[in-house]
Amino acid sequence: MSPMDGCAWFLTFSGAVTTAVVVAPFLPVLMCLLAAIRRLRGRAPGAALRTAVLDVGLIYATVVPIWLTMVPGGHPGLVVHPWTDIPTMPHDALLGNLLLLAGIGFFVPMRFRLMSSVTLTTLLAMAISCAIETCQYVLPIGRVASIDDVILNTSGAAVAAILAVPWWARRPWARSVPAHVFLPSV
Repeated sequence: MSPMDGCAWFLTFSGAVTTAVVVAPFLPVLMCLLAAIRRLRGRAPGAALRTAVLDVGLIYATVVPIWLTMVPGGHPGLVVHPWTDIPTMPHDALLGNLLLLAGIGFFVPMRFRLMSSVTLTTLLAMAISCAIETCQYVLPIGRVASIDDVILNTSGAAVAAILAVPWWARRPWARSVPAHVFLPSV
């Protein structure tokens, strides 16, 4: 029996999802610890808690989905023609692709002043999605790289960024940003 046999379960979809669910209840504890550390370092209580929640949320919302996309699959492939996969995609895969980078779309504009724009956040999500699909194509993990995944991942992050606008637009630094920066031009 190889030492990796015990770790192989973590490289399955079930292992990734189960681990994510088991870890989730500990996130509030981690947020409180991080806020306490920041508070000890002199940050205001509200700012310490807010940044701790955003940081832990952003890390969890990034690591888990990227982990799921790197789970070994069946037959490798490449789909470069847009709108080829979407009509035949199972509903759970469609929803999963929409939600994959939604956490990034939601948390990034609230956490980073420079990214307080739906347009910039959407571009960041598109770049991350392209990197994921490139890894799925290049790495020998048996995954299909598809432009439709990029479209769905980016769309989900854009919708999440739009839903986050009420939270980050109230921040004092967001008031100085021109209104046209918040939504992409048509």
